[in-house]
Amino acid sequence: MIEEHLLTDKEMKTFEALFDPDFTDRLALMRAYVGGRPTTAICLVDPDPIEGGYTVTPLFVAVTGNMQLRGPDGEMMDNEKPN
Repeated sequence: MIEEHLLTDKEMKTFEALFDPDFTDRLALMRAYVGGRPTTAICLVDPDPIEGGYTVTPLFVAVTGNMQLRGPDGEMMDNEKPN
């Protein structure tokens, strides 16, 4: 059984950050894996003033062949599979 997942305020704010000019110079496209399958992730890259270096926070993961999309009421969407 798949657990129900509604969009949270944090997820909505994360999405909105993609369009905020204050964030665009801190976004990066990075290689990622979901369930052992290769994909890509849009990440926020922030300098880490305490540890030095950078903190990388994944914001969104790209589509994989076995990804399932669900509508706002939890219904399965008839999404196309990626090439």
